[in-house]
Amino acid sequence: MACSAHASNSEKKVPRMKSEERREQILEAALHVFARENYHGATTAKIAEAAGITEPVIYQHFKSKRDLFLEVLKRSRKDMIEWNTKVLAKHDDPIERYQGFTDMFKYYTTQFNRDSAMMWAVAATVNDSDIKAEIRDTDDAVLEQLTNNIRNSMEEGKISSRHAPQVLARIIHGINSHLSWLILVGESRTQDWVYEDLKRFIADVMRKD
Repeated sequence: MACSAHASNSEKKVPRMKSEERREQILEAALHVFARENYHGATTAKIAEAAGITEPVIYQHFKSKRDLFLEVLKRSRKDMIEWNTKVLAKHDDPIERYQGFTDMFKYYTTQFNRDSAMMWAVAATVNDSDIKAEIRDTDDAVLEQLTNNIRNSMEEGKISSRHAPQVLARIIHGINSHLSWLILVGESRTQDWVYEDLKRFIADVMRKD
């Protein structure tokens, strides 16, 4: 009897998960469920099961499945921008840097976080103004990040091109986005061709002074 009382007291001492930790747990579970079940196939019941919680707990942190989906996208955008910053700072040689940017897209989609990449493919299928706006804002943020980096390389005299920085950034980012789609749908031969040709394009279109 004493042992049971002791065990009960010990259980009471186990700290509850903090609100922010619980929120992150739900977001992580939601990422994987949305990526596998699509937006309409995913339910808060499935997300709760994946997170190891009851469904009402989700609604303590998020108003609806739609709000949860948007938060997963915003979290993914933040991670993507941070990841891009590290990649763009990795190489002193600008051509290697932008080729490395393409390597990053391929690695991110195939190995590092396929579910996060799949989330953007899922988001593109949802007819919702706020979700479409999040896709546009993310696209604009990545383009701005890449454009500024290319512009700085040109102003520093490290590369030159007949194309403006924003044009180069849009080409690189646009083809990288298509590359991600090809990887996600399993078009291996086409993705390899696009990947290699984009890296050659970067070397051809940017000249070192």
